[in-house]
Amino acid sequence: MSDPLRQLCADLAQRSAQHPEPLDPSHYPADWTTAVAALNTLLADVARSQQAHLRFIAEAAHELRSPLASVQLHADILAGETDPEISRQALHYLQQGVARSSRLCQLLLEHSRLEVLLGKEPVRSSIDLVQLARQVISDHDALAVRRNVSLRLLAPTTCILPADARSLALLLDNLLRNALHHTPAHSTVDVSIQQHEQRAALLVSDHGPGIPESHWSQVFQPFWRAAGKHSGYGLGLAIVHDAVRLHAGRISLDNTPGGGLTVRIELPLAPSSSPQIS
Repeated sequence: MSDPLRQLCADLAQRSAQHPEPLDPSHYPADWTTAVAALNTLLADVARSQQAHLRFIAEAAHELRSPLASVQLHADILAGETDPEISRQALHYLQQGVARSSRLCQLLLEHSRLEVLLGKEPVRSSIDLVQLARQVISDHDALAVRRNVSLRLLAPTTCILPADARSLALLLDNLLRNALHHTPAHSTVDVSIQQHEQRAALLVSDHGPGIPESHWSQVFQPFWRAAGKHSGYGLGLAIVHDAVRLHAGRISLDNTPGGGLTVRIELPLAPSSSPQIS
């Protein structure tokens, strides 16, 4: 083994995911410039991935802290309270805290599962997007009734595409939850499915406050929420984004006519390996 190669092996052995410092090109022959630059690009990718991973863990812990603190507080109140009305209120808030913690844990697991799947070739089967949309809409009927919102589906009879069924259902579930959360009472959430040549288009439109266009590039980041917004979990659109990437699709945002947000997703009707996110 040549001396420069020994040097390279020794330098790489000193690096890890926690310490992916770039290589010093001056330590290697001039004709190694391209190879060293490629290795440094890889090390920079490792550094960014590690930072994103640590940031995600810190933000997840921060998000879980509030509902768990509420659970602890109201459990303590219940343990020592004799007033039936105060106990009833404490139990109500305790149940809310447990439900919020459980939902957040579920979202974290779903996000982690998609992150793992993105590193693999997904197992696809033929899925009828229209039938799946009908099922997911039916699952949200009760929530829509509670919020006094109408759910409408505008779609052809069928739309068959190759997909990971669980991830596609997860995508639809989070889009509908997000839309129902933001759209006001006495309005509608529209789900539209169209077919254009080799792509299927899925549009979910609400009539809520919308999102300023200046923030559209940020909304798919985990735990992102608009300034002043403390409801929600900040994970729904991140999960949607990952599910679209898994299917080599495209996702974009638009303003709903009359106010609100429209999420447009395009999915290939045949297997593809070139994800395009706009």
